[in-house]
Amino acid sequence: MADAENENLPVQPLQDEELADVAGGTIDSIPGAKTPIYGTTWSYCGYYNELTYEIYYYPCSKCHTPMYTQKFNPVWVCDCCGNKEFSPVAEVWTKSREQLISDALY
Repeated sequence: MADAENENLPVQPLQDEELADVAGGTIDSIPGAKTPIYGTTWSYCGYYNELTYEIYYYPCSKCHTPMYTQKFNPVWVCDCCGNKEFSPVAEVWTKSREQLISDALY
């Protein structure tokens, strides 16, 4: 019943003090904003951010070569040096999508 009463109240703008507590969403909360980049049917090596128009990849912490992971496998693999990681940090890729796939998969 309280909700029905509040429906007729005018909307009040937020004050500066209230805006300090407001948080925005993340790209993960927007459906379709991250388009995955697959090297093969089973290997994922990065994503295209449709909001910023940038390609992101997961560099190896040892040699900075793009890593890849496979479906149902939590381990990221670097074919260049053989390093394996569970949660590499994504960085912006400045080359083409095709170059990312080529560099990630030997």
